[in-house]
Amino acid sequence: MATTVKTGRTVGQTIEAAAQRWPDRIGVDFGVGAYTYRDLWSRARRAAAALAAQGVKPGEAVLVMLDNTIEFVDAWLGLALIGAIQVPVNTEYVGEILRHQVKDSGAWLVLIDQAYVSRVEALGADRGALRRLMIVGSGSRDWEDIFESTTELPRDAIVAAAEHDIVAIMYTSGTTGPSKGVRVAHAQAFTYAQHAGEAMQLAEGDVYFAPLPLFHIAGQWALVYASAPPRSCGAASAPANSGRRCASPAQGSRSCLARWPTSSPARSRSRTTSTTRWSGCSWFRS
Repeated sequence: MATTVKTGRTVGQTIEAAAQRWPDRIGVDFGVGAYTYRDLWSRARRAAAALAAQGVKPGEAVLVMLDNTIEFVDAWLGLALIGAIQVPVNTEYVGEILRHQVKDSGAWLVLIDQAYVSRVEALGADRGALRRLMIVGSGSRDWEDIFESTTELPRDAIVAAAEHDIVAIMYTSGTTGPSKGVRVAHAQAFTYAQHAGEAMQLAEGDVYFAPLPLFHIAGQWALVYASAPPRSCGAASAPANSGRRCASPAQGSRSCLARWPTSSPARSRSRTTSTTRWSGCSWFRS
């Protein structure tokens, strides 16, 4: 079977191109903080340098157990720039299902919200290769101090990933047995994100609500990442609040919105979906 190879479809190439094309356009808005594409590119390079300084090497898996926060985005993009593999963890996991993913991933490092540290500690010594917890938030300055003291990874130090290299391992829900780790290549993520925008027929002026967490393939690749490929023309995603469990709009949570400009004739539609309880919710606006 022939393999199609195109250029410009890796995470690094996509985010860099977005930063060059729309440097001052908002790419992600968390309500408590908005970030332009230039910001995302800069933060990704700082995160990449920070993770590399901790010993993360190309091809290594790194667990990410965070709510919908800018730190999750930093880790996701930064790991891609150094050729490492992001392994997001469902923030509802406890006990044996968490142990399975931790051990099966082979990761020695987890970037984790302080609220979830006790769950990993409860696994005891039986947690595979995992030996380092890098803690985010809730009074801890572990990751924040490392990140803030690090300068951007030089452009020539970014790993020249091929589009069929693995950028993430997304675990299934495990409803019929132990969760399966599904390898996601750069090209798959790019194409999935691009087609998601096309399938939703997004156009300038659209508004839609997406109650999905970044640890989920749809929340991460189909929604947030969908803002970056060229056909999106600089769309922006908006995970709500700073990452703790958010209420639905009816319960008074902050309504976070973001732009979805396109080159097609302007047309305005409104869409809504029902809400659900997740570790962060997302709003999108054009």
